[in-house]
Amino acid sequence: MSDRELLDFDIRDAASAAEYYEKHVEGTFDSKWRLLRQSCFSCYMSAAEKFSGLMKAWRRGVEAGRAPGEVCAVLTMNYDMIVSGPVVAAVVMPVFAIESFFRLCAEAVLAESTSSPESWRLAVHGFDKKNFRERIDSALELSGTDAFPKDLSADLNSLVEFRNDFAHDAPVWNLPNGLQARIKHGKVKQHRVEGLASGDRYPVLGTKELALNLDHAKNSMLIHDRLVEHVMEHCGEGFLDTLKSRLNVDKGPYRIQAIGTKIWEQADSVAAYWEEEVIPWFQAVPEAKKLGFMRTHLRRARIKPVA
Repeated sequence: MSDRELLDFDIRDAASAAEYYEKHVEGTFDSKWRLLRQSCFSCYMSAAEKFSGLMKAWRRGVEAGRAPGEVCAVLTMNYDMIVSGPVVAAVVMPVFAIESFFRLCAEAVLAESTSSPESWRLAVHGFDKKNFRERIDSALELSGTDAFPKDLSADLNSLVEFRNDFAHDAPVWNLPNGLQARIKHGKVKQHRVEGLASGDRYPVLGTKELALNLDHAKNSMLIHDRLVEHVMEHCGEGFLDTLKSRLNVDKGPYRIQAIGTKIWEQADSVAAYWEEEVIPWFQAVPEAKKLGFMRTHLRRARIKPVA
């Protein structure tokens, strides 16, 4: 049922409400996938707005001739308190949208193919016992969809690993010679200080200042869109009809990047300015100047006890 058909349907009394439910709602699924796609867009645009404000403040500080160490301190403090929340949310939210989409695909097929409510319940229970990647592979098999290309599969694994590292944090162990390590699930993962996560796609948070940017967030949304497009283009015969018939109300557009228009170009401009102007300037400031300002600031802020 389309949004227009829903608006045109006249519910006057209990009988017409029952008719509407039986004809258009019964046997369908309500999914949070649409809300999650919109949330991805909302988080990304909020992050772009915060980055824009941060860059304006940075530019004012530079043009006013303030000490580089001071400008760096203000930049990192504002990034941590104002920007980090929206940009982290923009990076990890697409993973939840991905999970929602593939679960919807699996349940739509299971609802069609099982012979009774009990067999459907057991089939869904078996699906739930799998880990994240196993559930996606199971949904691909159920929908008759070809396996992902290697590059898309690697991108998905990196994004999921980043989400898991963030959501299920493990402390970083500082080792000799600039190495760091984390122990998770009985495995030791090592990387250099300020190193990157799997596939060099996402930074290891907590080891680098100004770690995440808008490009990381956009890449996460593109992974969602590429996965959905892959299913839409390479699924088995009849699956799309099954999926659409099981959705309560038409939920398009399915791609996050189909939401909005020119606002994506504006966000791209913000991302480019951050990477081409702000980050090179920040990296060019010697650590001695950054630390020197902080030492001076702390001395001035120190309160002496009253005798």
